[in-house]
Amino acid sequence: MRKLISFSMILFAFAQGRQVRAQGTEQVESGTLEVAGQSMPYRIRRLPVAAFPELPGDVRVVLEERHCTVPQTYEARRPENVIHGEFLEKGSRDWAVLCSRDGTSAVLVFRSNALALPIELESNKDVDRLQARLNGTLGFAWGLDIAKPVNMQRISGGKAAMFDHDGIQVSIVEKSSRIHYFRDGSWVEFDGMEY
Repeated sequence: MRKLISFSMILFAFAQGRQVRAQGTEQVESGTLEVAGQSMPYRIRRLPVAAFPELPGDVRVVLEERHCTVPQTYEARRPENVIHGEFLEKGSRDWAVLCSRDGTSAVLVFRSNALALPIELESNKDVDRLQARLNGTLGFAWGLDIAKPVNMQRISGGKAAMFDHDGIQVSIVEKSSRIHYFRDGSWVEFDGMEY
């Protein structure tokens, strides 16, 4: 008699002990990963879209339809990785959200004039955005911040005319960052601050 292996059994074996709470509430994924030949415990905390009441309704609908949660860095003291600013042009009111779904996070940008049609800037597997903490565990380390024109001018060597609206800074906690800036109809990317 052949034994059937269910999808959930395969998923359980792959996860190596991962635990995830029910969707619609805070989720915590934990398990172990091999790093340089050593088994290290990790933890990724994700918040539901409902944890961000400031999001416009159209943005909330898109995120919920995509089954997004918002991963939090291991340093988070309050909900993070949802930002708003003038990302496409001076005077616009745009949103950027780090959307985690099925173990992969993507930076989604919602333009004020087309909130239902987000732009994906970049994506990575959540476990590829873990880094070692002082306590010997791995924590999620990918975060979003607003890059203000004055800071981008400083980083670029003071070319004041280059930046007249906000950028989106994507950071690895305590390491490095990249800035996405919308110029002349497309996104450009450059190095941000080193930590």
